[in-house]
Amino acid sequence: MSKGRVEAFTDGVIAIILTILVLDIKLPDKYSWNVLWDVKMQFFTYVASFFLVAMIWNQHHQMFAKVKRIDGRVMWANILMLFWLSLIPVASSWYGRNIVSKPAGVLFAVIVIFFNLAFLWLNHCLQLANKNELVFKKKDTFDRRSQLSLIINLASIIIGYLFPEFVLLATVLNAVIWAIPIKLTLVD
Repeated sequence: MSKGRVEAFTDGVIAIILTILVLDIKLPDKYSWNVLWDVKMQFFTYVASFFLVAMIWNQHHQMFAKVKRIDGRVMWANILMLFWLSLIPVASSWYGRNIVSKPAGVLFAVIVIFFNLAFLWLNHCLQLANKNELVFKKKDTFDRRSQLSLIINLASIIIGYLFPEFVLLATVLNAVIWAIPIKLTLVD
C-alpha cells in the first residue's frame, strides 16, 4: 500500500470522527438562553475534543509529509492509532453530559492515553521504515511534546478520578501543546 493511500484513509476516518463529535450534541427542545446554558459542558467538551482531533490530524499530516516509505508495521500502527481516536467521540459524549462523573472522566482520559501511546508507536514505526532518510533528534520538539503530553494524560487519569473536570483541562492543554508544528531533521 502506498503512503498516499494510508494518508487518504486516515483523512477519511478523522473526518468521520469529527462529524460524529458534533452530531452527539443534543440541543434542548425549548428556545431560551437559560436552556442553552444547560448544554454548555457538552459544547465545551465537543470544542476541546474537536481541536484535539484536529491537532492530531495536523501532526499526522506533518509526520507523513516527511517520510518516503511505509511498511506493514506503519499500517498497523496507524490502524491502532485510528482505533483509539475513533473512541474519542463516544467518551467525549458521555463525559460532556456529566463532566463531574468519575467513570466518564477517567474513561475519556484512558482512551486519550492509549491513543497517545499508539501515536508514539506510529512515530517509532515511521522512523524504522525510514531510518536512512529521517531522524528525530533526541531533544526534538516532537519528543518533548510527546513526553509532556504523556505526563498530562497520566495526570488526568489520576487527578481525573478525584476531580473529573481536570480531564477537560488536560484535553485543552494537549490540544495547545500539539498546535505547535513538529520539526523534523533530515539525514544528510
